[in-house]
Amino acid sequence: MKIHFPLTEMTFLRYFVPVALEAKKRGHDPVFSLACNRKYNNPCNVSHRKVCDDLLHTHGFKYEQSGDITVCVEGIGADHSPISYALTYMYDFPKLYSTYINKVNHVVFPSEYFAKFFNCISDKNLYLGSPKYDVTVDPTEVYRKYHLNPEQKYALIVYPKARDMSKLSIEELCSGLMSQGYTPLLKTRGKDPIRQEHKKYLNFSDESWYPHASMEFITIADKIINTGSSIMKEVVMLGKESVVENYNIKPSSCPDIPALYENNPRQFLGPEGSASARIIDHMESNYG
Repeated sequence: MKIHFPLTEMTFLRYFVPVALEAKKRGHDPVFSLACNRKYNNPCNVSHRKVCDDLLHTHGFKYEQSGDITVCVEGIGADHSPISYALTYMYDFPKLYSTYINKVNHVVFPSEYFAKFFNCISDKNLYLGSPKYDVTVDPTEVYRKYHLNPEQKYALIVYPKARDMSKLSIEELCSGLMSQGYTPLLKTRGKDPIRQEHKKYLNFSDESWYPHASMEFITIADKIINTGSSIMKEVVMLGKESVVENYNIKPSSCPDIPALYENNPRQFLGPEGSASARIIDHMESNYG
């Protein structure tokens, strides 16, 4: 089968590459297409296009505009193939689900709990897990890649959005962490740049799209300061929830799953093992 991945945002790579690798391992043909956007994660700008070209070259993938099956994110590009699988994305799906459920064949959720919690129920739902967690991050490589010292203790701070910055003092937070022997490491996104007064601390944006930088830093973090971000799902899947201190500073209108901060949160994030393998299993059983 030719399996098509429409890449309209660089952030989709963390979802697509594990599925593409599993498909290729089984003898299928993964193909990617690119589409431009005006956001910070535009895959068509010069630097991001090079990342895509290098990634496809490294793994033996190709560029094509369609396939027998399309694996997309939140319905984007579903019409490129006769069969489509939509992957849910962070906490965007509650408001997007109704706009594409009638345009796709299947929607892959991390778990049934997620679908029920946000009232996104359909016979098209598949509860197979999320493929973005099907990646192994080597801590030694993370220290080398970002020139970090494995002898130091790092506290990962999920940098707040500008909207929420007044609710948390980064300076006081970093000062307190340093007094406890931690080196603060600020992680933000391209659309939320680090303020000038905070650049004196170690800070990173989207230096890596696959493996994603957030998962790399979670892997080496001795302490994690969350600010209500959906990064908590990655934290749980990497088994680091015990080192999290959460500041829930985002507006109450923003979606969240409180159960991820309770005991045994892993149970809410889907079955054990490879979600990518389960997705390809489903394709082979139904369309192979």
